[in-house]
Amino acid sequence: MKKVFQILSVAVIVLTAAGCGGGSVQITYSAEPLAAVLLNGKWGFIDTKDNEAVPCKYDEVNEFSEGLAAVELDGRWFYIDKTGKVILKLDKKYDRMQEFSEGLASVKKYDYKVGGCGFIDKTGKEVIPLNNKYDAARAFHDGRAAVESDKKWGFIDTTGTEVIPCQYLEVTDFVNGRTFVKTKKDSRDQFGNRYQYNDTEVLDINGAIAEEKKWHTETLYVTERSNVETGIQYAVVGKDGVATPYKYTNTRGFSDGMVAVAEYHDDGLNGGYYTLWGFVNEDPRETVPCKYIRVSDFSNGYAAVQLPEKYRPDDYYSKYNNKVETRGGKWGLIDKTGKTIIPFKYESDYRDGQTVIRYIDEQKFHFMHFSDDMALVLRDGKYGYCDKSGNEVIPCKYDFGLDFSGDFARVNNNDKYGIIDKTGREIVPCEYKSDDLGYFSN
Repeated sequence: MKKVFQILSVAVIVLTAAGCGGGSVQITYSAEPLAAVLLNGKWGFIDTKDNEAVPCKYDEVNEFSEGLAAVELDGRWFYIDKTGKVILKLDKKYDRMQEFSEGLASVKKYDYKVGGCGFIDKTGKEVIPLNNKYDAARAFHDGRAAVESDKKWGFIDTTGTEVIPCQYLEVTDFVNGRTFVKTKKDSRDQFGNRYQYNDTEVLDINGAIAEEKKWHTETLYVTERSNVETGIQYAVVGKDGVATPYKYTNTRGFSDGMVAVAEYHDDGLNGGYYTLWGFVNEDPRETVPCKYIRVSDFSNGYAAVQLPEKYRPDDYYSKYNNKVETRGGKWGLIDKTGKTIIPFKYESDYRDGQTVIRYIDEQKFHFMHFSDDMALVLRDGKYGYCDKSGNEVIPCKYDFGLDFSGDFARVNNNDKYGIIDKTGREIVPCEYKSDDLGYFSN
């Protein structure tokens, strides 16, 4: 039984499971309002009121998805609905069956002649035949399913055609037409420390590298030209061929109809330069001038941006030469016109050595973005939350915090976790270890 956590919607709940009677209980979580529980070596499901919706009698279960769950009893797999009624019985035709996604479910048979991985629909029809080439297959997302062959991963479409070859060490499921793929093994030094981190690429659904200098949407694309004097410069081109000037020294992928662009700026002090970022919209027009030293992607109409700040390095050489440099200052939030939504008074997040981006549950989150109409912010070394009007509705008093989802967020003080609501009320006190506090689901 695999543990199921809602990674993209980071919210928290503590579930108790006394509804199956006495004995030790293990709880997993599902995107639907039933949780799988293990009681005395048998699996079943409880609802959010702790009622035993499906008796604990199965040897193995998968989570509910699209109204069905794959369960196994005495070596036979079948699908049940939320009342426990058998909907699709396949006896011993397959040795493994997974959850449904986009109307299809991965199945596997351990047979070197007619085995391998395939996919069935909700009638039990094998729409993608078993293929011994594949050792493993995941659920479909964005019309693509990850498949493994000879310890390398690729993707098939809903016809079973291998649209992205099995050549990657690791892949993630597609989300909004993008997947992360790992291209190299971790490099390690003589002491065993990993030092190779730039080993991933971002692909589109056709397998093309998406995060390069030619990002595009249906109406926009980025083009480049090389100049002997100025080097490579970029322009953003609209659907009618209207283009911005070739003046940008760097660009980033499109997000929420905006593309981040950068220009070099002379520091005016030491004969050097630094990079400042802005945004171009779909016109294409530079609606946010290049004046920020760091920017996040736009999401739901907003982007976190950081102002540049002049400072004098604290060393003898700098003092002797009266040297002044530029670094990141305070963060704020802007809309697509460049209007300040949240004032520039918040700090960077330096967790895990990252300046702006932090990593939680292997998913990438941008500092100070909105989730469930609340933005996590950092001030004076403490975390709090702002609303879309820029009001700090929950004071910056926590050592750490996660995004709101379902009106709740997990927060940390003194290495102990609790749960708050949108008024800042601690509905679960900060007294639990991270592993002892689960995730909200419905």
